[in-house]
Amino acid sequence: MTMVAYKLNLEDPGDGYGMKFALETEYNKQLVKSIKRMDWKLSHRGWDQYSKVWRFDINDYVVEELRILGVDVPDLEKCKAAEKALTSAESDFSDDTFPIEGELEVFE
Repeated sequence: MTMVAYKLNLEDPGDGYGMKFALETEYNKQLVKSIKRMDWKLSHRGWDQYSKVWRFDINDYVVEELRILGVDVPDLEKCKAAEKALTSAESDFSDDTFPIEGELEVFE
């Protein structure tokens, strides 16, 4: 077992598709394999080589898959509220949910 540090945030990569989860981790071959097993149609997972993060849609499927990996993801409603706070000047929601930092247990 290996411990892999992570940081999860919400970001707009500027690609026209809106806010995404952004997962930054140390490189780990097994973790990459686990991420690539995610259903692309449901997660739209992708590696951003410039920012060095994995990007995912913000939905129930991704929340569950990230939790399976060991990421401490809040409920989807909190994620959506944080997304709204970041994209709307009129929102009174405080975005203190993100970033989330921790460590994943990766089994080699």
